[in-house]
Amino acid sequence: MKKTEELLKELTAGEKAALLEGYNSWMTNAVPRLGIPSVSLTDGPLGVRRRADSDGEGMTGLGKSCPSTAFPCPAAIADSWDPENAERMGKAIGEECAVYGVDVLLGPALNLKRDPRCGRNFEYFSEDPLVSGKMAASYTRGIQESGTAACPKHFALNNCEDHRYMGDSVADERTIRELYLRGFEICVREGEPRTIMCAYNKINGIHCSENKKLLTDILRKEWKFDGLAMSDWGATRDRVAGVKAGLDLDMPGGIHANRNAILEALKNGSLSSETLDTSVRRVLTMISDAQKTVRKPETIDTLLKEHSMLAEQIAEECAVLLKNDGILPLDRNKKVLVTGELFEKMRCQGAGSSGLNPAYLASPKEAFDRAGVPYEYVQGYREASRETDENLKNAALRTAADYDTVLFFGGLTDSYESEGFDREDLSMPRNQLELIDGLCRAGKKVAVVLSGGSPMEVPFADQAAGILNMVLPGEEGGEACRRLLYGEVNPCGKLSETWMKTCGDIPFGEKYSKGKIEQYREGIFAGYRYFDKAPEKIRYPFGFGLSYTEFEYSSLEIRQEENRIIVSVRIRNKGSVAGREIVQLYSGRNENSAVFKPEKELRCYAKISLKTGEEKTAELSFHESDLAYYHAGIRDWVVENGTYPILVGASSRDIRLTGKAVLSGYPAAEPPYSEAVCDAYEHIAGGTISDAVFSELLAHRIPPEPPVTPYTIESPIGDFRTTGMGRVIYRSIMKGVVGSSRKIAAMPEGEDKDAMVKNQDFVLNLIPRNSTRAMIQMGGGRLQMNMAYAITDLANGHLLRAASEFLKKEKSQPLPCEEKGGSSDD
Repeated sequence: MKKTEELLKELTAGEKAALLEGYNSWMTNAVPRLGIPSVSLTDGPLGVRRRADSDGEGMTGLGKSCPSTAFPCPAAIADSWDPENAERMGKAIGEECAVYGVDVLLGPALNLKRDPRCGRNFEYFSEDPLVSGKMAASYTRGIQESGTAACPKHFALNNCEDHRYMGDSVADERTIRELYLRGFEICVREGEPRTIMCAYNKINGIHCSENKKLLTDILRKEWKFDGLAMSDWGATRDRVAGVKAGLDLDMPGGIHANRNAILEALKNGSLSSETLDTSVRRVLTMISDAQKTVRKPETIDTLLKEHSMLAEQIAEECAVLLKNDGILPLDRNKKVLVTGELFEKMRCQGAGSSGLNPAYLASPKEAFDRAGVPYEYVQGYREASRETDENLKNAALRTAADYDTVLFFGGLTDSYESEGFDREDLSMPRNQLELIDGLCRAGKKVAVVLSGGSPMEVPFADQAAGILNMVLPGEEGGEACRRLLYGEVNPCGKLSETWMKTCGDIPFGEKYSKGKIEQYREGIFAGYRYFDKAPEKIRYPFGFGLSYTEFEYSSLEIRQEENRIIVSVRIRNKGSVAGREIVQLYSGRNENSAVFKPEKELRCYAKISLKTGEEKTAELSFHESDLAYYHAGIRDWVVENGTYPILVGASSRDIRLTGKAVLSGYPAAEPPYSEAVCDAYEHIAGGTISDAVFSELLAHRIPPEPPVTPYTIESPIGDFRTTGMGRVIYRSIMKGVVGSSRKIAAMPEGEDKDAMVKNQDFVLNLIPRNSTRAMIQMGGGRLQMNMAYAITDLANGHLLRAASEFLKKEKSQPLPCEEKGGSSDD
């Protein structure tokens, strides 16, 4: 391929427009006459989801994929608090990309966990931007070591699923900068990704795909990102506005109206050739970088075997021991009763577009059998149902009469958490809870093994003797689980998000995902920053995790050198087994601060391995600038002078040692808040932030919820059910999906059917929450935008207008690969 600047001179306007959109859903357009090839993109927060055939996947993108390694999900990786694990995982995924010919992997996903009910939280790392950013940066470096480009997503404030296509994330500037952009900034600066993906939603009224402040001013000018920005699949709204804002690649492409809009804007002068060339240059650079990738000669089978062992090792470090009254580790020679169908159908990954075809899949049952563990298994409940099967429950309770110790496997199933919809609450399935309750009431010592990508209500926490959270541990989660339960490995994971007692304890949770306007009223008080003000609502705090040993903290020392705060602490393993401790350093609030701040914020952490009786010094440090807050009035970061508490501990609520650091010499700034705003947020634990206070914090009015009717191409298809004609359209759209469900139901039982059922459930939940615009655009050109307008007009009862749109033919120039027999794969 020629050099970029040479190609820019030779490309026609039509070819340039084509280069700025995808082809066949998962490729970019080639220009055969100039030797410009396509590049391949695929999903990948948990591993490589590469299609097993060459056809585009259309809207859902959930077809059968090639075998790959299913690693622990990002929610689990974050619980290891070990960026090295994220980098090792990324490197292995990158190696599989190289074999499969994948040029861009769509990951990591690092949206902040604002509310535990977000259906996609299993793909995200943490409620803390430092943990999220460090993990994402390491994952990015690992992927790109093989030559494949990483694509961090979804930029930004994509914190719910129900309204992700048309939602408006309404938040104040300080909150956006300190929390929701901070992780992306760390990832961009330290991981240096070559691409990034924008989110579907708006931020304060402006779509992310058209947000110049986000895509150019902050991302490129401030953070020095020099790569390519692409849309999420179907996130493009106004294509010309997107190019001007800094959105280079429209995915999955194939929409004539978008390409035509670029060409028309060039003709009428509303889009300059210089601006267009800037985006084309980034696409050409991405293609050029992809050509430098060295395709390794190893067969995929060799890699998959190696990576399966790695997946197990990482899973062992991700599990979090939440409770242990001495029941764990289990005695290898004592027979136990095991109940709960997740023992044989343990969830290794989340549901949705990141779903993989694991090369090796070991359930806990298979792992127990391989190791010859003595146990008796009774199903207890049906994984695919929420309702109690009395026969199964009673059989488990009867069998338990012969055992002192019971292992219960449970947690969230795919119908409870998935991409495409948000959870209604934090509950586990009723059939599981009733069985656990029955076992505990019978006086049994119950160890509960949980799987799930998000916090859950655990009403049995006081009655159970032990709780081990495996999160979603990847394909070798069963083997990792066995080794942890029997003490071959010492649990060392710690929670990267707060577990509250009940769903009602979520701050401002009653309004979460209830409409298209998502109000971030809690401001900077998300996660542990809020719960530090309401500790009575905490079940398990941020940073919490038990071990089979104990660690002692001593000898705190603090020094300040060259604007860095350096802290050392001695850690001793005073227990009887080797273990790893995650030492967390928080800074407290400057007591003389002129603005409201959290009680404490994580600044750095270290993971220390210690043999029995061994003692080591952990040294942690951070820059004084990390103590700055974002001043929305002057649009800059401000470090306040004063004394800051330094807090070192085993969790956000288990502080073992404290000290102080003094800052001086920084310029002062007038505080940006009124007394009313400061007072309201100082007392946020009361759970009330008035409209007046929130509007003042935003510096603009709170936007009203848009009306349901008349429908627009941005309306959720589910809203069509509010009118007679709309219901007819809705049923017609859903009919094809329901018909496919009947075919799936007739399939023979097995893994293929299970996978199809999960995919179908995903689609059934996704479509009502989709808009006609996004649905058409996600089709990759199968239908054109006139159909989105036609469907919407029909739902509104405008029959003639709908007929006119149906009959309209949207023409576009042939793609470069379609001219003179060219091929997109050239």
